[in-house]
Amino acid sequence: MLQRVNKEKKFMDKIFGGDTSVEEVGSYWDGKKVINENGVMIMVSTTHDKYNKYAKRLAKHIKNDRKKWTQDTVLYGVEGTNYIYPKKPYIDSE
Repeated sequence: MLQRVNKEKKFMDKIFGGDTSVEEVGSYWDGKKVINENGVMIMVSTTHDKYNKYAKRLAKHIKNDRKKWTQDTVLYGVEGTNYIYPKKPYIDSE
């Protein structure tokens, strides 16, 4: 996991200039029990112009890493709004 975190930090640092990383513990249900796992949230601050310049590159990066990590979805946030990739119909529209 440390290699994955360092790779992501390097990517964010290169395009946005820096990052803040917070270690945390998450969990998921494996069908029989709750599994706890360590995680790291990587956050960046940047200008509006710089974000717009690299938004497509960031989206491509998120899509590629989701496949490599065999994650069902990836959550990322921009300006207080969270996005889930790929978008899924979690809420019935009835």
